[in-house]
Amino acid sequence: MLPPRITHAQEVPPEGLSPPAELASASLDILVVDDVEGNLTAMEAMLADLDARVVKARSGPEALRCLLQQDFALILLDVRMPGMDGFEAAELIRARSRSRRTPIMFLTAFDRTREQEVRGYALGAVDFLTKPIVPEVLRGKVSVLIELHRKTDEIRRQAALLQRAERREHAQRLEQARRRWEEEGLREQVERERQAAEALQRSNERLQILSEVASELLLLGDEPWAVAGRLLPRVADHLGLEVALIHRAEDGGQEAPSELGLTALASHPLAAGGRLHGTVVFGTARRAALAPDEVAVMELVCDQIAAALERARLVDELRRSAQELRAADERKDQFLAMLGHELRNPLAPVHNAVKLMQRTAAPNPQLQRVMEAADRQLAHMTRLLDDLLDVSRIRNGKIELRRQVIDLRDAVRDAVHATEALVVTRSHELEVSLPGEPLPVNGDPARLAQVFANLLNNAAKYTDRGGHLRLSARRDGEVLTVAVQDDGIGISPEMLPRIFDVFVQADQASDRALGGLGLGLTLVRTLVELHGGTIHAESRGLGHGSELVIRLPATDECIEPRTAPDLAASTPPLVERGRPAEIVLVEDNVDIRDSLRALLELRGHAVHEAEDGRAGVELIRGRAPRVALVDIGLPGLDGYQVARELRSTPLSTRLVAMTGYGRPEDRQRALEAGFDAHLVKPVDFDELSRLLDRLS
Repeated sequence: MLPPRITHAQEVPPEGLSPPAELASASLDILVVDDVEGNLTAMEAMLADLDARVVKARSGPEALRCLLQQDFALILLDVRMPGMDGFEAAELIRARSRSRRTPIMFLTAFDRTREQEVRGYALGAVDFLTKPIVPEVLRGKVSVLIELHRKTDEIRRQAALLQRAERREHAQRLEQARRRWEEEGLREQVERERQAAEALQRSNERLQILSEVASELLLLGDEPWAVAGRLLPRVADHLGLEVALIHRAEDGGQEAPSELGLTALASHPLAAGGRLHGTVVFGTARRAALAPDEVAVMELVCDQIAAALERARLVDELRRSAQELRAADERKDQFLAMLGHELRNPLAPVHNAVKLMQRTAAPNPQLQRVMEAADRQLAHMTRLLDDLLDVSRIRNGKIELRRQVIDLRDAVRDAVHATEALVVTRSHELEVSLPGEPLPVNGDPARLAQVFANLLNNAAKYTDRGGHLRLSARRDGEVLTVAVQDDGIGISPEMLPRIFDVFVQADQASDRALGGLGLGLTLVRTLVELHGGTIHAESRGLGHGSELVIRLPATDECIEPRTAPDLAASTPPLVERGRPAEIVLVEDNVDIRDSLRALLELRGHAVHEAEDGRAGVELIRGRAPRVALVDIGLPGLDGYQVARELRSTPLSTRLVAMTGYGRPEDRQRALEAGFDAHLVKPVDFDELSRLLDRLS
């Protein structure tokens, strides 16, 4: 037998270096606690034959320190020890969870009392031994406890092994279940992906056929029903159906589906825009029912066809309406041209009569004021006609700008000169502020002067007598700004957004004779926009005046020199103003002819008359005058025919067209026919005199 392993308490390995549980279970340790060294030695000798290691402690505290470092299979504890006796040490041992179940055998050298036994067993003692101890008894009891400890430890190890085995088995089952779940999930995922791929392919095919249907329906020609008839069989083939019928609502009956032997059928109306265009029937004899998604495709295709049919119908209606509108627009242009001609013809003799009276009447202040008023109203009426015809041309895109690089200050000065009479008549104070340096702009000088004149006219009309007007122009970088201000009636906030609309007028002053048609600002805005500019109106409300601001793009190009008005494209050099000339007047209107002849004769001209085109040609050829004034709307030969016939042979006479037609195309047509100049009725006599001076 191997000698026992004996270790003193001070030789116990430090905490943290105890052997593993597997090794600890192979050997057992017995803690012997006694304050007498001899007793410890005796106990060690008695237990030498047992396969256990004896650890000795000489006091209760030392025994507790040993228990902190390791576990013991049995504790032999002396009852009486100095300081801490055996019972106190046992209480502390039992208070610790790790050593609560360690067997304790009390040793005493005195007869134990009943109380000691009760207290000892209450503390978990397994036995009491009285000194002197019989070695055989000690070894017998200790060996039983050691064996019990070994078996308990073995059971514990077996339970741990079983638990580990169960855990391994459980982990294996879990792993197998996880693998089965993953395999099943993978199979399901593969199946889902396969189904999704098939669904995607079907969806792509469906989208493609729907896209093709939509594309072809968008490109419908004049035969929308023919296109629909070509598309439906393709849709039916895509859905695996044998029948696709289309029926027009205006046709008669249709083939009954029951006669086709169909087992599944879907019928959809071709309805759009509140109108039933027809019906489409899809059917098959190979299936008992149609899938919901197939029915949805049929509905979508039918809705697209119905929308395309309705669109084709609307396009056809719009085409017819556009043709009717173009025809109406042409008739309107013709009407406006005729209106201008017919209204200008009556104005011409009145205008001539007023001019004649101003030049021949005896000095009479009252009569002079009346004639000036009549002259102003004639000019106002002429301007209204011009505005009306200009608006018509602008709305039809028939106005062309004669652009050139000009000094904007010149256009402003022309506008001030044109409105001077109205400003003076209404006793306004006009302040004009222009910079010292040029304001170069690429524009039509006549149209820009018309824009500024219209603004000044409006400011003068809508400002009470004795008001203040201000016109200013300046350059701000690449922009030229022109502003017209007044302290007149102002503009209400509700009217500001609409002030530039056609036929819109703000509240007028009490002087209704200065009213208009509400066209001036419409013309201004359109002409400004044609020049690439903008205009906006500002006002703090009624009674607070207004300001209209125009912004035009500036240019860095060189300003072209000003040219004389385009009265004749090619005229001889100027001669002395007022030189009498021989003139032939061809005019069928007696009032115009008589009044104009009187004015011309008043200037010293020799006037010969003709009242139709044929007589005019003969008179002009017979007398060969310096100038011939020819009306366009003549009986027999019209003015264009007169000019062409006269120009067919050499003739030095300068031809001037006088007409109520004032469109640019009318002017161009006159020049192409052979006229040297084109004047619009009522002809301003001062303008006519200047022209005659140039042509004489």
